[in-house]
This record gives sequence, C-alpha cells and structure tokens, in this order.
Amino acid sequence: MLSVVAQCFGIGGVVTILWYLFGYSFVFAEGSSAWWGTFKYALFNGVGTGPNTNYAYWISHNIFAIFQMMFAIITPALIIGAIAERLKFSAVLLFTTLWMCVVYFPLAHWVWGIDGALNGVWNANAMIKS
Repeated sequence: MLSVVAQCFGIGGVVTILWYLFGYSFVFAEGSSAWWGTFKYALFNGVGTGPNTNYAYWISHNIFAIFQMMFAIITPALIIGAIAERLKFSAVLLFTTLWMCVVYFPLAHWVWGIDGALNGVWNANAMIKS
C-alpha cells in the first residue's frame, strides 16, 4: 500500500512539473495545427487572474489551469491500479512522463483544445459548415 501511495505522490509531482512547464500550453493554447497547442502558456506565461474566454467567461485563467491539472494528475494515477507493485518507482515516473507527453497532452488538445481536431466533431452545425 505504501508503494502505491508513494507512486501516486510521485506522479502528482511529475505531472505538476510537466503541466507547468508546457503541458497546459500544449493542451489549451491555440495552435497552428489541430494536433498540438503551442508554447503560448509555457511556464504559465499569460495565465493570470483574468478569464480565458475561450473556455470560461468568469473563472480566472489560473484557477482553470489548476483545475484541469487535477485531471492530468488523476489520469496516470488510475493506471497505477493496473501496474501496482510491478514496476520500480523510477520506471513508473518515466512511464508517466512519456505517457503524458505522447498520449495525454495531444489527445486532450484534440478533444478539449479550442481548435482541437475532435473538438466539435459531433456538433451538427460544425459538420454542416465544413
């Protein structure tokens, strides 16, 4: 049980660092393509107390970023249930880093990014316009 708790805390730390460095930006910044965001919000540059009206009209940008980070932390922590005590601690952190960069950040941008490839794909009006 202690190893799973330690892995969850480790994942929380790694994902928080990745989210601050470039993860939030890759997911929620408007990109030049529908597949990746940009480095617009890297290091939380421009993430302040005013709202990001692409996503919310009254919630401050920094609170929105932290709220979304919660989901980024929870997602790989759920994977620990499948690999509990089967990997070394360093392997779990390496897997988390790679998985976040290769899977979570791109897919989250596709679905929730303002210009993501799958954002609005089921919206009838968006389908008619394209």
